[in-house]
Amino acid sequence: MNKPQVSIDYWMDPEGIDFQDLDDFSTNLQIDYLTHFNQQKTDALGGGLYEFEVKVVNDLTLDQLLKSYLEDGVKIVISLYLRPFIKTIKSLFEKNENLEPDLKQINLKFNDCDIYVYSLYRGSLIENFESVASSIIEHHDQISKLINKKIKSLYIPIFKIEKENGKSEFRAKLDVDETIEEFHSIDYFKLWGIRTKKKIPNS
Repeated sequence: MNKPQVSIDYWMDPEGIDFQDLDDFSTNLQIDYLTHFNQQKTDALGGGLYEFEVKVVNDLTLDQLLKSYLEDGVKIVISLYLRPFIKTIKSLFEKNENLEPDLKQINLKFNDCDIYVYSLYRGSLIENFESVASSIIEHHDQISKLINKKIKSLYIPIFKIEKENGKSEFRAKLDVDETIEEFHSIDYFKLWGIRTKKKIPNS
């Protein structure tokens, strides 16, 4: 398997203050990943600064990834091949605590599906990603069989919002004007959004 391609996008403050030891961070990532950074200065102060939006592009399907990590009959989950990445980001953030950095979103792009995992509160993705990844692997086949369709994309987590007209909507956490007062780790495992491909023909 080729190295995954990792792109990291984030906004800096108007003066362009950036992360301390960013070069070392990039060098460490290059050991396991092909890494690209896209930093931009914001033209206004506000939220969202120094929050990483991460895209990990793989040249194989999710099923192929699972099969490629079979050792002595034990399947090693997604979290293992991203563990060095999460560990390196955590170290960078700890060195730059004054910037209040965070991991806002991880997008895992496979040839057969996309997986989006969102931050719920500061530090929630670093704290919960390994458990979320394990849950994806545990339930992926079961979900596909239950809905009898191939999964095109997963959105983790989403929330059911009751409207005043009695109807409901399903959505991810909002960046602004969020009406949900609190978020917790358990929210990652309550409700997922699923977009599907065409129905699988009966065999």
